[in-house]
Amino acid sequence: MALGICCILLGAGFRSHLLAAQVSGLHISLALSLAALGTASSFAATHIDAFTVYAFLSKDLTALSALYTHHQYIAGFFLLGAFVHGSIYLIRDANSMSGFVRQLFNRSSLIISHLSAITLFLGFHTTGLYVHNDVMFALGTPENAISISPVFGQWLQVAHGTRVGSPLSCGDVLVHHAIALGLHVTTLILLKAAFNGRSSKLMPDKSTLGYGFPCDGPGRGGT
Repeated sequence: MALGICCILLGAGFRSHLLAAQVSGLHISLALSLAALGTASSFAATHIDAFTVYAFLSKDLTALSALYTHHQYIAGFFLLGAFVHGSIYLIRDANSMSGFVRQLFNRSSLIISHLSAITLFLGFHTTGLYVHNDVMFALGTPENAISISPVFGQWLQVAHGTRVGSPLSCGDVLVHHAIALGLHVTTLILLKAAFNGRSSKLMPDKSTLGYGFPCDGPGRGGT
């Protein structure tokens, strides 16, 4: 019921935003809906072990892991669909280049550069911690491993009046940062493809050339 209420509110909010921005079309509406549902599913997955809704799941780590993976897979497919339909809209339907689309393209370099910086930050810190800790364990000196306690997550658990869900540990920090790294890298790749799908420095009129690119393969105008 909570998910249904969220969908209704998100749909109404996106509809009013689209009308205000003068952007219409099935592809952009579907892209925004998929993005909202994908984000909600990923959010639910990352919190399902810390804030357990059902009491009997608090000690069933197998069920928690299965539910986490299930919701993250749903989020991944929904977000991929969101970027695909958003790209179709930008390439095929956004011929008028409304204010909303023009603002996106005008700020594309800013968006990509910020996403790149965030991705590099997450990549160096997360992967660096994994490598360091693995080396310390391999050398037989586990006491030199770097352990970061999930302080903010523990604060949230305590703020509920009692500890709910499974106790958070240093491993949760690494896992959630690794998931964040994967999500940001995927977003960066798909967003760059969406922005460059209409035109690029090499092919400024790419959208008028159809699908006849060398990488398309036989049967679609390629080699």
